[in-house]
Amino acid sequence: SEFVGLNFYATWQEASASACKIIPDEKKTKLGYQEYYKQNPLLHSNLDKYYTDFPGWDAFYGREVLKKYSLEEARKFCSDNNLWSRDDYKKLALVNKQLPYDPSKYYKFKSYREFLAIEYFNLAEVKLYCQDNRIKNMIEYKRHARSHARLKVHPNSIDGYKNAKDIFWEPTEYQPLIDVGLPVWADLVKCYCER
Repeated sequence: SEFVGLNFYATWQEASASACKIIPDEKKTKLGYQEYYKQNPLLHSNLDKYYTDFPGWDAFYGREVLKKYSLEEARKFCSDNNLWSRDDYKKLALVNKQLPYDPSKYYKFKSYREFLAIEYFNLAEVKLYCQDNRIKNMIEYKRHARSHARLKVHPNSIDGYKNAKDIFWEPTEYQPLIDVGLPVWADLVKCYCER
């Protein structure tokens, strides 16, 4: 008996025409393709591997393909939008197609921080960040540091750092008044109590 090989569409354009007919608009994604391609035996399971000239999913589905930002444009966009964490970046990259989803890979960097070309916060900036975010212990600090590219994970490597009191937020005795927007009253109560 003679082996009969599987035949797939010769070009990704033919595969696209077929796939666009069977996949609903709201499912026209890579995952949607995986869900529907089996309905046509001429559709390959891994288009991006099978077709060497596969242009990406937007072009495959006939959507406008936006040119990705240059490295300088991407860095400026991140800086202008305060995208210091990888998680915040990825959320925005899902909406803004000019941002590559994995910038470290796209621009060939080892890390997100290296892609941003930013420097770590100095001691005063770390203290301000901790005050603004009410970080009062090392567990909270490390959680923030893992998602914020400008915070060192180990604060003891920050120039001038001696101990946790150098950076962590400490609530004042009159913090409840400050929290409800009455800092002047907090100062008055403090002055009155210190008499």
